[in-house]
Amino acid sequence: MGSAAVSEQAGGARVLIVDDVAANRFVAKKCLDALGVQLREAGDGEEALAILRGEGADLVLLDLEMPKLDGAGVLSAMKSDAALRSVPVLIISSNEEVHSVAKCLEQGADDYLTKPFEPTILRARARACLERRRLHEQERVARDALVAERERSDALLLNVLPESVVRRLKQGEKTIADRFDEATVFFADVAEAANLPKRVSPERALALFDELFSLFDALLEKHGIEKIKTVSDVYIGAAGVPEQRTDHAQAVAQMALEMQRESAGILSSLAEPMHLRIGVSTGIVLGGLVGKSRFTYDLWGDPVRAAAFLVGCAPPGSIQVDGATHQRLIDEFMFEDRGGFYVEGQGEVHTYLLTGSVPREVRGAR
Repeated sequence: MGSAAVSEQAGGARVLIVDDVAANRFVAKKCLDALGVQLREAGDGEEALAILRGEGADLVLLDLEMPKLDGAGVLSAMKSDAALRSVPVLIISSNEEVHSVAKCLEQGADDYLTKPFEPTILRARARACLERRRLHEQERVARDALVAERERSDALLLNVLPESVVRRLKQGEKTIADRFDEATVFFADVAEAANLPKRVSPERALALFDELFSLFDALLEKHGIEKIKTVSDVYIGAAGVPEQRTDHAQAVAQMALEMQRESAGILSSLAEPMHLRIGVSTGIVLGGLVGKSRFTYDLWGDPVRAAAFLVGCAPPGSIQVDGATHQRLIDEFMFEDRGGFYVEGQGEVHTYLLTGSVPREVRGAR
């Protein structure tokens, strides 16, 4: 292989020549000039490590017998340093140092040459070490890219699916469908949203709902409640799925009160203020993954239908709950009795308006 081809393959690589004899470093430099590499010199082991830690290298030509810190010490320090561990090392030794060379090879040195060396052999072995270094770097970059892509995919999945569902998918489950004997579902929407396109520009409407739903996302994360989906201006979530918890109704009630309070500033920013309303229902639900190319985690059951109905008939600015939810919250929250409503498939459902939480110091007296 001619010097031009060699230079094209190894050009730009950084080679550090470590030898306490200046004449040996000079000869090695002359031999390696044809490779077109960047050459640095070190006269002892301590200087070599300082260069490696400061500037790095793609190959080290390492003499064994040196003052201060010998070649074996340099190699040991390199293999103990995560940043230097993968840098190839070509040992340059005398014929009398066979035992030391063997120990260095056991420690991770890549190759060796005995003095005096043949320039062609030195270039060939240096080129082979640099090629292994290049392939190693390619493998590392590909591996890092694969890890980054996997993390990006996981992050995208976690944006649309519950963490436990993502975990089950990665473990190989094909069908995810569960029954939850107790869960609390809520629907939240803006009472006057139907008239919004007539009142503001599309950009303003989008910005408003983006701000509103981002607030809801933060509150759900705070309370450990699962976001199920959004449909137009309707925001749907649930507690007790897919991770079961005993305080599902309490968590949704507390979050609903915070949603109502903290969204007031956003909804009052228009010339004609709007009002949030929330419907809440508790009971047995089914949860599962639907879809093939675009997964969706969804819920089915009476609480889903009831919450959708309750939000639709709730007074603007209110939180309306069904009797099952009220029963679980009566000792900790305050309500106004609103009477019964007919819900298709369930008959009459008694409803209540959630108005606030009972102070802890008076809960025991109720």
